Amino acid sequence: NMSKVVDRGEGGFSARNFKRGGKFGKTEEIKEEYLEEQVNPTHATTFMRANPPTMGHENVVNKVLDIASKSGGSHSVILSHTQDATKNPLSPAQKIKHAKNAFPNANVEVASEDEPSILNQASKLHGEGAQHLHVVVGSDRVKEMHHLLHKYNGVEGKHGKYHFKKITVHSAGHRDPDAEGAEGMSGTKMRHHASSGNY
Repeated sequence: NMSKVVDRGEGGFSARNFKRGGKFGKTEEIKEEYLEEQVNPTHATTFMRANPPTMGHENVVNKVLDIASKSGGSHSVILSHTQDATKNPLSPAQKIKHAKNAFPNANVEVASEDEPSILNQASKLHGEGAQHLHVVVGSDRVKEMHHLLHKYNGVEGKHGKYHFKKITVHSAGHRDPDAEGAEGMSGTKMRHHASSGNY
């Protein structure tokens, strides 16, 4: 009975609980997993300049993919649309081309000028149905991002409005790959090459 399966999902059971029990075939497992995602859709994401993409950005993307896989949810890798001569030498079109080549297994997109920030993107994801949001950032930005996202949860503003049941901010294990300084040096060197046309 389909309604019973949905009731179990709302009671806190997940597809993994049923898989461990070994009582259902593959069709039932897929059906339960789909229904669970409809009850509490989960989305993992990150927001980065990646201008250009580096190994540090790859660590962040891999963390996003890992969380999405373990939670059974969807994911996205969102690139800022900013472009200038120094810190953001690549155009949005160039940047997404390189990012898709660097992260072939990720759903990569560029933020629009109308939705330029992580708050805009959170509102967009909530509007698309996400209830549990996972955001991956550099280790030095976890506290800042946690505060920002929770501060505006349920609050309407220029960014729109989102109201997630749960927001979790994860560390990628390293400093923000877009940061300047010693640990951001690879990104600084890559930006220099990009601005010089060496890409």
